[in-house]
Parts: sequence; structure tokens; C-alpha cells
Amino acid sequence: MQHLKLSIPSLNQSFLYSGNFKEMSYQQLISYAEGRLGRVLPPEFQFFYLNSEGIQFVVNSEEQIQKVKSENQQVIKIILKEKDKEKVIHPNTICSQCHSSPIMNARYKCIVCENREFCENCLDHGQVHPLLIISNPEQEQFFDGFFKTSMNKVKNLFNCQYNLKEAFLKKKSELFGTKQKDHQLQQINLEHKQLQQKQGNQQQSEEELNNKILNLSEIFEGSPEQFEQIVKQNQHLSLEELVDLISDQTQ
Repeated sequence: MQHLKLSIPSLNQSFLYSGNFKEMSYQQLISYAEGRLGRVLPPEFQFFYLNSEGIQFVVNSEEQIQKVKSENQQVIKIILKEKDKEKVIHPNTICSQCHSSPIMNARYKCIVCENREFCENCLDHGQVHPLLIISNPEQEQFFDGFFKTSMNKVKNLFNCQYNLKEAFLKKKSELFGTKQKDHQLQQINLEHKQLQQKQGNQQQSEEELNNKILNLSEIFEGSPEQFEQIVKQNQHLSLEELVDLISDQTQ
């Protein structure tokens, strides 16, 4: 009997198949994986067989699963994970910061600076200027027109003829400075309301104590001063509990 151990890195879990792997078809493997995954198997996921030597190969057909069954192993380890994505190459490009060439996968082009573009590892420039992402080389033709017609407008917006960083910080201050002041004002108002509420609670507490003192003076026919100290020492007690307490003390 062969056992199947299915690992799903996206769930950070492994599952041991209760049946005999030698009797499992490729379709049954898919159904079992979908049950563990909790959804239909996404097209970007693939099965990988991991042999005793640590070598992986794709299992994507009945023929492949039969090949795995022929392995002389009691426990068959299969991994369900996303396919390795193919790298996107942008020909004739060079990163303006690390100078790697060509730029791979996503390519980031500065909207403000002419002929400035960056790879995925060099995005510090985006802290000052907005960057336009180019996912694949075919998109380049659509961005050419944008840069020819819109570059001057963008430069004027950021006052690029002067110090770019200062211009950006100035724009940021103009846009967010008022919001920051409003936030500070809201915070002050909130603290004022909390103080008023606290004072109101204290005033209410004092009124409750005075009412207890007056009620006790009427019940026991004495002056309020006689009961003031005992009420303050036992603020947590209700009026009925205070009456019982004083009654016990006077017996």
C-alpha cells in the first residue's frame, strides 16, 4: 500500500490521504486537493512530485501519476503550489538607479523626469515623483503618446523647473496641511468633551452621596452631619445596604 502526503504551502498544511494511492486516478487527486483547498483548483496551481532525492517534476496527467506510482516509495510526497511565473523582459532598458539591464518583470517609469525608469528593487524615486508601471513591453506604445502630450502639464503641476523635492513637499503641505489642522481641532474637541463628561460624572456622584445622607437623616431622625462620614467611607453601598449597616451598629 502506498500512502499519499499532499502538501499545500498556501495553507501551510500537509494532508495524509486515507486510501491507497496506487488506486488513485489523476482526477481523484484533483478532487482530493480541491476538498483540502476548499475551492475549485485554480488554473495557476500545479501538482509537483518530490522524490527521495529532492527532485521535483510536474504531475499534470494520468500518465504522470502512473509514473509516480511506479516509484519505490511507501510515502509519496506531492506538493500543490502555484506555477513558476515566466519572467517578463523589457528589451533595451536599463534601471536608472542600479543600472541592471534589461529590466525584468514590472518596469517603473517616472512621470516627471524624462528618460528615468526603474526596476522592482529601486523604487525610492517614487517617494518624490509618481511612477507609472509598465507590466509588459507591448504597453510601451500606449505610453509614448502620454509622455509627449502630458509631460509639460505634469512638470508644471510639480513645479519641476525649480527644486523638485521642495515643490513636492509644498504641494503636500497645501493638500494635507488643512486636514492636519482639522484633525488637531477634532482631537481638542474630543478631549474637551471627555473632560466635561468626567466633571459631570463627579457632580452626579456628589449628588448621589448627598441624597443618601439626607435619606439616612430622615430615616434615623438625625442631622445630616451624623451620617456624612459613614456614607463617604462606604460610597459603594446602596441606600438599603447603608440602612442595614447603621442598624447593625446601633443595636
